[in-house]
Amino acid sequence: MTPLFEARQNHVNVRKPLAKRAFTSVLRGAYTALAPPGHAAAVRKIVVVLALLAALAAAAPASARPRVVDRGVVLRVRPHAILIQELDGSRARIVVTRRTVVLLDGRPAALSELRRGDVVLVVHAGRRPAQQIRAFSR
Repeated sequence: MTPLFEARQNHVNVRKPLAKRAFTSVLRGAYTALAPPGHAAAVRKIVVVLALLAALAAAAPASARPRVVDRGVVLRVRPHAILIQELDGSRARIVVTRRTVVLLDGRPAALSELRRGDVVLVVHAGRRPAQQIRAFSR
């Protein structure tokens, strides 16, 4: 009966790191067109560039949400939201966070300074909290 694997003189012993290194350096010497010096660094650069492009492609749709501008009159002010009556008569509840920039008559203001009847222009992305509220007092 013949063995499944024959032992040969020129096999690579994977348990010895020097044997691995010697084997790959033999390949590099024999196939210089396939593995020129500095090839590993060039491949690393390509991988990094492709990873960055993939990250940018994935982030682009998230930041490209359509901006919505709601215009109307303030009906109610709460600590984390305002209720406005839009120009078409519908009502909209606008969520406000700490990042929301509130301007009253062109100057920075706190949300609590807005009053019922103030005219507002609210900028937000879809159903997300407001990015900016520009209010004009009566």
